[in-house]
Amino acid sequence: MERPKLRRIHRSSLRRGEEALVVLRDPLLLCEPVAVDAQFGSLLDLMDGRRTVEQIRQTLMFQGVAVVSIVELRAFVQDLSADGWLEDERFRRRWEEIHTSFLKQAVREPYHAGVIYSETPEDLRRSLPPPKLCASGPGGDVVVGVVCPYQPFEISRNVLRPLFAQLPLPTQVDCVVVIATDHFPGLMPYALTAKPYRTPLGTVRVDAGCCADLIRRVPWLTREETRHRTALTTEMAALLLRHVYGGEGPPVVSLLCGQNVLAGSDESDEVEEMMAAIEAVFGGLRVLWWAMAELSHVGPAYGDELGVADLDDVRRLDRTYLDAFLPAVSPGRAATCLGGSTQLGGPPTGAPSLVTLAKVVPVGTLGHLAAYELVPVPGPTPGWAGLCGVHLTKQRRIRAGPGAEPLFV
Repeated sequence: MERPKLRRIHRSSLRRGEEALVVLRDPLLLCEPVAVDAQFGSLLDLMDGRRTVEQIRQTLMFQGVAVVSIVELRAFVQDLSADGWLEDERFRRRWEEIHTSFLKQAVREPYHAGVIYSETPEDLRRSLPPPKLCASGPGGDVVVGVVCPYQPFEISRNVLRPLFAQLPLPTQVDCVVVIATDHFPGLMPYALTAKPYRTPLGTVRVDAGCCADLIRRVPWLTREETRHRTALTTEMAALLLRHVYGGEGPPVVSLLCGQNVLAGSDESDEVEEMMAAIEAVFGGLRVLWWAMAELSHVGPAYGDELGVADLDDVRRLDRTYLDAFLPAVSPGRAATCLGGSTQLGGPPTGAPSLVTLAKVVPVGTLGHLAAYELVPVPGPTPGWAGLCGVHLTKQRRIRAGPGAEPLFV
């Protein structure tokens, strides 16, 4: 292409000994991750669709970054285009094919089975802690929500175990609303699919009525439905809910929350439109709000230089994030606490889901920390993720005596 434009992708720095690299990752998972020499970072910055290849070469030379031949530069641009990294006609055709194929599917098929978790039901059940369903949760109150991690089960098991020890009975829940972190920002803050999610343990049924009502009130919810095609968080939520409730569990609504939920969310017309629709659709139902969200993601694996010596600071920061839910859920405090730290890399990855969760749970909801761990993540590059399990409970109301007003206890 004459004026190459790099797609919206994830870029992170990586150092291997003396070698400095830039790692490109595609949030749409159309392209395999690729590492290029760090000196190409400036070149990638110049691929904004405004400059020709010749102008990019001249700018690199003028800035003293690199001297490359026009033939080599054109070959590099062609390679990026061939692999799907550029916003060009080749990518758009490829995307349209995948988009159309996904919309035609009646069921959302597993994408990460056999990679992030086992495809075998027996192995899955062994890797997951058994659930304990009970009429009351922490403090004897009804559980109306949870915050759940989405890391592979071998490193999240210690957080899942106490979280799964107190979950509501299926007869106490009309609908489960999954509020899941989406690592691809997208154009719209939220994306919904009405497709059932298939898992190795069986298919999770969808609440078709609630989905249709949401879409009627917020038509743009399905504009980016294809974001569900590769979403890890909603896939893990479906798998966990099938494990917890089996085939007779309550129906599910799966909602992805993009990072742009945080971009002026208090003033965003789309976010406020979504909050009004959620209140109208779910206001009269017994909803279990199931948030798939994690806290700090730090270390070279996530593009920063934090190491073991910084982990105590990370744990303290994660505690400030949790303060939005402990002991009482506060939407205002969530917006403040989840703003992040400039010293430690900004808001947690789960901030969009957590801010949304704080907005939608009933007034007076209490938070109970089931478990927290800062764990090393799998892979050759060091990195740590803050995992938490939180129960959210709605206080039961009692009457102090004949004719008295209901009191919360």
